[in-house]
Amino acid sequence: MKTTDLKKPTKRSGFEGIFSGDAPEEKEIKKEQSIPTKKSEPNTIDKSPKEIRVTLQIDSELHQKVKIMAHWELTTLKEVIGLALQKTVDEYEKTHGVLARVPKSKNK
Repeated sequence: MKTTDLKKPTKRSGFEGIFSGDAPEEKEIKKEQSIPTKKSEPNTIDKSPKEIRVTLQIDSELHQKVKIMAHWELTTLKEVIGLALQKTVDEYEKTHGVLARVPKSKNK
């Protein structure tokens, strides 16, 4: 038996342990302990089919105030904005009737 076979794997600490590769034994343990994850299609979000992602520009002061509202209400910015938009649409529909789809342009 060689003397190199008897050596214990050394644990690395500090930056050396972070930036260098793991010992083979450690890699095997990590593989066994890994939890299988659900594979989803790229660029898809597990949300209800009614939701879409929207990008918009708003006044920075308004944004900060809405973030503060979300913080104090223990909710998300998304929820506060969603509720505000829903309230606006509900009030509009009370006055003008139920909104229908926007007609398609004949020029397209």
